[in-house]
Amino acid sequence: MPRDRAMLRTDMWGDADWRALSFGAQWLYEYLLACPSLNYVGVADWRPGRITKLTKGLEAAQIAEFGQELAEHRFVVIDEEAEEILVRSFLRHDGVLTNPNLLRSVGKDFAGVHSEKLQAAIARELNRLKDEFPNGLGKTSPWQSPELRTALRTPFETPSDTPSQTPSDTGSPRVEDRGSDTATATSTSTKERGAAKRGTRLTRFFAIDEEMRAWAAKETPLVNIDEKLGEFVDYWASVPGDRGVKLDWVATWRNGMRKQQAFAERDRPAEAAPPKKKFVAYEDEMEAYRARNSR
Repeated sequence: MPRDRAMLRTDMWGDADWRALSFGAQWLYEYLLACPSLNYVGVADWRPGRITKLTKGLEAAQIAEFGQELAEHRFVVIDEEAEEILVRSFLRHDGVLTNPNLLRSVGKDFAGVHSEKLQAAIARELNRLKDEFPNGLGKTSPWQSPELRTALRTPFETPSDTPSQTPSDTGSPRVEDRGSDTATATSTSTKERGAAKRGTRLTRFFAIDEEMRAWAAKETPLVNIDEKLGEFVDYWASVPGDRGVKLDWVATWRNGMRKQQAFAERDRPAEAAPPKKKFVAYEDEMEAYRARNSR
């Protein structure tokens, strides 16, 4: 059953982390909570270009910046390659775990998440809630429900792309949660997944190879990739902190070229219709007249 309403907590306006966000980041977060594509585990489509169609005066790059701000303050987790975004505290605040009738939807939507990164983040939040509320968040406990079994057993690790240490129950874990939460995550990661993959920063020597050119010719034909390469490198090489660290720079480049293709399609002028031939009947009549008089 699709969601037809959103849970928007009024007490977030008293939260210091929330009030420290920019207007744009706050707007985006509220949009995500009411987004039609938001499912029962708090995951929505992440397509900044499409979001701009819902409001006036914003560009995809601005939406992307608002999303990065939310991610840096741990309100959301983003997987740009999978084009999915997670409202991290959704399961804590929305109330779906207090309703036994919705647990099947929670399990189904978890299985439908494409991003392993977001699945791990959801598993982390579920296990933290289970530790905090072993008897459940409502009248019945959801932890023994078969619908949540897969999500609870999914390996997870402490996220490295959300560096904020500011306590917040709106979008960040409370201070008292972090010690045991980090220890649990590290233990699970060591036993089940091994050492975490580490991202890297983009160097000035990033180049386009033949495989990338073939992909661009098929997927982003309106983009001059050589012209955009310098812009891509200059931007990401100057991004500070963990925001400028990525696991896969080729995937990040592909996502950037998709955005440029969307811009090019939006700005491409409509093709002019071919001019209509005028006075066709008149010309035919004159030709017939000449033929008659030439006899």
